Parts: sequence; structure tokens; C-alpha cells
Amino acid sequence: MAPRPRRRRATAIVEYPDGILVTVMRYMACGLPGGSIQSGEAEEVVVVRELRAETRLIAEEVILLFHYETTVSDHAVFWILARGTPEPCGKVDQLAYYRPGSTLNLSPEAQAIIERYYAYRAEHEQSRAR
Repeated sequence: MAPRPRRRRATAIVEYPDGILVTVMRYMACGLPGGSIQSGEAEEVVVVRELRAETRLIAEEVILLFHYETTVSDHAVFWILARGTPEPCGKVDQLAYYRPGSTLNLSPEAQAIIERYYAYRAEHEQSRAR
């Protein structure tokens, strides 16, 4: 049997002084804003659209950081500078902020992407300091 193709997703990292913005959907672990990429859609267009649909934030700056693959999904992970006040909407019941040491129940994918983001950020901060 041939393996199933991975679902393509666009995922947002939006950082605030309180931490990284995460979405909370009823009866699910916390995740990162984002959504599925349909055939022919650009990753950046999807992440901007889904961020607005889930949080009402308007993306002002969008930077592709990396791709993160699991057995099920291929995430295009973007750092986003957004304006507005985050509000849960659509399928999102609540918003929260994640920081290391937080007791939030993150989904395994969100946890792995956030850990990779922190490593990415530390690596790039070190290279800029040189």
C-alpha cells in the first residue's frame, strides 16, 4: 500500500511579551494558528487568511522560517508581525500565550514546532551577534 500524502499546512508563530499565541479549540490541545493549504494556494496566502479567520489579527510582516514534517503533515512555519487585538473566532474557543515552563496542554505538533522555533531564533540571534 502506498503511503498517504502529507497534508500541507501553513502555521503561524505570533509572539507577544506574554508568549507565543496559541489557539484553543473545544476538547483539543492547544495549537498554533493556521490551516490546510489547498491545491494551487500559496503558503503565505493561507497563513495570512487563517490567522485572520482564527484570531482577527492582520498580518503586516510574514517571514517563512522553516518546514516541519510529521508522518501526517508538512507545515510551512511563518513568523508573523500582526496588528490588532487577538480575539478567538471561527472554530477557536479561546486564545492563550505559551512560554517555556507553561502548563498549557500543547498538541505534540505545536510543541515540536515551538521548540524548533526557539532553537531557530537562538541560532539566528547568535549569528547576528558575531
